[in-house]
Amino acid sequence: MNSAAAAGRVVHWVGPLAVPGTREGLWPAVLALAGAGVAQCVALRHEGDTAEARLMLPRSVRIVTVTDGGLRARPWSRRSAPPPGGLLALLTERPLLALHLHGPATLAVGLQALRRLDAPPPVFLHGGELGGPASCWPRLRVPGRPRLKALRAYRVQAGQIVAIRDLYQRLPDQPASLPGDTLLHLARAESVRPQIITHGRPDDIALARAFAQLAVLFAGAEPALDFAWLGAAEPPVLAVLQAARIELLPDRDAADRAAALGRAWLHLSLRGDAADAAGLVEAMSAALPCIVHDHSACRHLVVDRLSGWLCAGPADTLNAIAQLVDSRALRQAIGQAARLRSQQRHGHDRFRAQLLLAHGLALPAAQAEAEKIESADARAHRPLSRSLPRHGP
Repeated sequence: MNSAAAAGRVVHWVGPLAVPGTREGLWPAVLALAGAGVAQCVALRHEGDTAEARLMLPRSVRIVTVTDGGLRARPWSRRSAPPPGGLLALLTERPLLALHLHGPATLAVGLQALRRLDAPPPVFLHGGELGGPASCWPRLRVPGRPRLKALRAYRVQAGQIVAIRDLYQRLPDQPASLPGDTLLHLARAESVRPQIITHGRPDDIALARAFAQLAVLFAGAEPALDFAWLGAAEPPVLAVLQAARIELLPDRDAADRAAALGRAWLHLSLRGDAADAAGLVEAMSAALPCIVHDHSACRHLVVDRLSGWLCAGPADTLNAIAQLVDSRALRQAIGQAARLRSQQRHGHDRFRAQLLLAHGLALPAAQAEAEKIESADARAHRPLSRSLPRHGP
C-alpha cells in the first residue's frame, strides 16, 4: 500500500454539473489526486450526471449517487434532521482524508454530515462562492449569528477550510481569476496591422481617455497602429473610444477573449491594479507581450523586460510599444516567456502540486512537480536574459 492510499480517501460531494464552474473544479481535482494514487469517491447529487462523470473520470474513481432527501431543516439547529444516510455512511465507511464540496448546493448537507463525525477532515471548496477567498467564506446567512459562530455550529474550524483559489493565492498579490488550458495552448496569429489591445472597463472614463491619448499619439506612426478595447463600454466611454477610432471588441465569453488575444500584437494594462491583474494573466497565458503600469498588484506577475514590460510612466509606455512593434523576434520571446511564467504560476502543474501538498501528501510526485516548476523558471529566464538587451535606462 502506498502512502497516498494509507492516508485515507477523498470524497467529492458534487452538485449539478450544469452549474457553471462545477465541472471545471471537479475534473482537475480528481485527476490530480488520481495521478498521485489517492483513493477517491465522487458522490453526485443528480443521477442524471452519472454518465458524464463516468465518461470523464478515471476507472479507479468510485462514482455513486447520493441525494439530499429533500432536507429543509435548519442546518445550525440541534434538532435538525440528520443528513442523508447515504452521504454520512460514505464519509464513515473508510478513513477520510478530505471532503471536497463542489458547488453551493452541496454546502449545507456536506457540513451537516461533517458535524456528526468524530474528527472532521479538511474541507476543500470549489465553484462560485465556495471558491472565493477563505476570508469571505462561508457566505452563510444565519439569523442573529456572526459568521464565525456559524462555522462553530457546524463543528468546522476556520483553519480546516481550504478555498481552491487559496492554493494560488499563497503567491503574492495573486488574482482570483485563473487561466484555463485553452489560453495556455492558444495558437497565435497576429493581425496584418499591429493591434494594441486592453481589457476595458465599461464605466472607467479615465482609463478610456488614457488609452485614447495613446491612440492619438500614434495616429501618424509607420506602420499604422490599431487600438482595441476588449469588453463593453457605457455611452460616455464609448464616445471617447469612437473619437479616437478605437475598435470595440466583444467580450461575451472565453472564446471571444481568446480570439481577440490571439490576433493582438501587444496588451496594455494602464492601471496595473488588482482589476487589471485578471486580464494580464489571460494575456500572458495567450503568449501576448504585455506592457504594464508598475503597480504592486501586477508587479509580481511580470519579470521586467523578460516576461513583460513594467512602465513607470507615459514615456516608458511609449518606448515599450515602439520597441515591441518594431521587433517580431522580441515580441515572440517576451510572449513565450510570459506564457511559461503564467503556466508555472497558474497552470495545472502548479495546481496539482499545491493540491497534493494541501492534503498533507508529501509525495515524490508533488515534490517533483514543485522542483520542475522552479527549475523550468530558472531555465526559462537565464537564456532569455542573455539574449534580450536591456533597453532604456
